Amino acid sequence: MDAQTSSEGTYQNDNAVDPFRVTRNQYLADHNGKTCGTANPSVMDKPFWKYMIARGGSAYCARQLFHNKEDLAKEGEIEYAKYPDWPFDPVWCFNRFGGTVTKLPDGRCVHIGGEHEDFYDSDFCIYNDVVVIATPQLSNPATSSIPEDDIPDDYDITPSRIVTPESITIYGYPLDVFPPTDFHTSTYVCDPRSGKKFIYIIGGLGYESSASRDRTDVYRLDLSGFSIRRLETIGAKPLGGTHRHNAELYHSAYDTEPRIKITTEDGRQFSLLTNTLEWISHGSSLTFAQKAAQT
Repeated sequence: MDAQTSSEGTYQNDNAVDPFRVTRNQYLADHNGKTCGTANPSVMDKPFWKYMIARGGSAYCARQLFHNKEDLAKEGEIEYAKYPDWPFDPVWCFNRFGGTVTKLPDGRCVHIGGEHEDFYDSDFCIYNDVVVIATPQLSNPATSSIPEDDIPDDYDITPSRIVTPESITIYGYPLDVFPPTDFHTSTYVCDPRSGKKFIYIIGGLGYESSASRDRTDVYRLDLSGFSIRRLETIGAKPLGGTHRHNAELYHSAYDTEPRIKITTEDGRQFSLLTNTLEWISHGSSLTFAQKAAQT
């Protein structure tokens, strides 16, 4: 690929009409995957992040594309003492697993959290952001078609899947407002009393030291302004942490309020009443034979 030089640095995309074209300086300024918001919410207007959402490439691809050989040599050595001022940070990436995507009635897709790579990788990161995409995508941006071990040195990030940068809004949050999360569920709920629209984020794994490992948290994303708050729940809630579970919304004519029914990985079932925030336990959905097979 031919690079072009501008007052902002070097463009790594020679297509002058590409709306997602970014410079190496923009990459260096915005690449840190652990960057969090300072307000609830913060609009993270970072060209490199939108570039990664549109391209769908891995953090490894971005390093190869935007770093020069000296940068890559430094990171390859991972010697903090030798390069005390070099930021050995994970590169922000939208190629994730364990996140959720919720399609709203107006067509927007809301992506929440997720994880890139595993703990042993330099680009391992669990995210606490919310990404809203207002235009249809041709394919899933969280899926890479090429295993990272098979990526050639000259591999370019795939063509843009999003129409314009303006169709992407990224919200960040302080860690004490919304911690990094993966393997949670996200359920859209329209409150029948007020007409307000929310996404309920239930459970999640997070980092090894996260409180979510020991308790089942519930967060509510207010879709009117995309603020998030943790909800205090009551009742027969799941014991310990909950992740890799399923969630479904129920609101029949016989229900006094909407409820989100979750089924845990081991077959336990619970319902969360969204108005009173009360948990109800339904026991196990597993048959006797299924339970016996687990022992």
